[in-house]
Amino acid sequence: RRWYRLADVPEEPVLETWESPYPDLVILRFVGQRPPGSLVSMFTQALRSKVMQSTENPLPPALHGHGYPGQPHVAYLGLPFTGFEHADGQLMALAVAIPGLERTERRRILRGILGTEPDRPIHLRVPNLRATFELRHTPNDPSPRSETVARWTRAARTWVTATPIVLDRYPKDGDVEAAVATSIVQAGLPAPVNVQVSRHPMTPGGISLRPNDLPKRCTGRLYTHARIAFDRKVPGPVLAGAGRYFGVGLFVQDYSEGTL
Repeated sequence: RRWYRLADVPEEPVLETWESPYPDLVILRFVGQRPPGSLVSMFTQALRSKVMQSTENPLPPALHGHGYPGQPHVAYLGLPFTGFEHADGQLMALAVAIPGLERTERRRILRGILGTEPDRPIHLRVPNLRATFELRHTPNDPSPRSETVARWTRAARTWVTATPIVLDRYPKDGDVEAAVATSIVQAGLPAPVNVQVSRHPMTPGGISLRPNDLPKRCTGRLYTHARIAFDRKVPGPVLAGAGRYFGVGLFVQDYSEGTL
């Protein structure tokens, strides 16, 4: 009997999954209406105003962001139908991403979002549209995938913009890919190992925005769609860029890559 010794094969390093700065994602589903994705900034601004007005004083610094440098703020998102064949980019839901906070502050913010009776519908007035929309928080009900927490938080190596990313800095020497990578790192995420950019959405249902569709604080900044790849699985929500707290710069897992 002969014994054969297997050649030593160098082991690849095991990369830990990155920890998201947003342990809570509260999803509010539209009832009866599906607004176009191009209106995302109107809806996130309206939701932010409602939550700020409904939260007990003193407001947690993470809610308004003032005097809170270097820390993630509460982010307001529009969740479109995107990433699948025949996706049309309509907004399926709004969401509030809450960073890791002390329990009392977290509870006050949740109460500001959901009120004292979380099962009751939320009526959101959007001033620019002169209309009111009904939203519901129904985490235990069956829902389309675009309206589920897992769709936006499941860890993946590759992510693609659902809404374009507004660059924090103007690209040096016209290198938009490098500027996107800088915005990713400034958002507290790992440095991407690959970045691709496009003026147009890079996934079905990705939202195209005109300059006037951006949040006011992003006026005059360069924005782009992007696909990014990390060297490890990164959980969402993946938010980056100058408008990440106001509905732009939201990424979704990139199923087109075949492996996540």
